[in-house]
Amino acid sequence: MTTMQSLHGWEELQKIYSSAQEVVEGEHRYVYIPEFCLRPNERMEILLCLTQDGGYPTRLYVKKQFPDKGQNWSQKYIRGENWHTFSYGGVNNTLPLMDILTNHVRVLL
Repeated sequence: MTTMQSLHGWEELQKIYSSAQEVVEGEHRYVYIPEFCLRPNERMEILLCLTQDGGYPTRLYVKKQFPDKGQNWSQKYIRGENWHTFSYGGVNNTLPLMDILTNHVRVLL
């Protein structure tokens, strides 16, 4: 397994989210961002899964659902907590990290 530092775009991601860190749980690899800014004055924890998960090449997990955004919400127990994700595919894990992140996050805007 490669390290986060070797992934395309890790340095760019770290410039914006210096608190971002790699989390590995089982066979899944995540980028954890504890203070992601979705909108002005709205910070939240996110996990960006970079490994195949539930049939998707990448997935975004958030601490709360956005009922009016995304489709087919589900929960997963990760790092000892419940996280929520939505059905959204086609975001390949070979893209730069910022592209993976923005592709997922735009569904919540």
